Amino acid sequence: MSNTNQIEERKIRQARYLWDDYCDSNRQFHRFAWVYVLLGGLFLGSGLIFDNKNIDHGTLTIVEGLLLLIIWNQVNWNTKQKLWLAIASIFLITLLEQFFMGEPRPLLGLKSLQRPGKISGVIALFNAITPFVYLGIKLFAIYPLGMSLRYFQKLEAIPGPLRERTGIKIM
Repeated sequence: MSNTNQIEERKIRQARYLWDDYCDSNRQFHRFAWVYVLLGGLFLGSGLIFDNKNIDHGTLTIVEGLLLLIIWNQVNWNTKQKLWLAIASIFLITLLEQFFMGEPRPLLGLKSLQRPGKISGVIALFNAITPFVYLGIKLFAIYPLGMSLRYFQKLEAIPGPLRERTGIKIM
């Protein structure tokens, strides 16, 4: 096999790997939409059981997750503008939620634990950090979209004839 054929085959392989990475990052976004729904269910259930005012946060997160699932299924993600719009909307909704509703209350409605000990300390620590975990999960959903955008820009940089040979179709 000649040296030019090896270089050409390597470029085709790299382009296909890049396409696979792009598709994987889109699938990760789909998983994050389901994580939103589950997270919203946790906080909604917490608000209903412990009456800790997490009902609004839970409901908003469930609706947001369902909207992300609908968008993921209905939108062709092969355009840069749609990826930027999704990143900006997730960030803006989370920012507005924090501004207008504040951070959610701790997940468990524990005022005080009756018997101090190692287990109760771990439970209290977990309970105290749940609002920050909630915010972190919501903001981390931007990561797969950012990766999709990065891979999309790299796919755009691939020359047209090479894209045609690999079967990559981007808008």
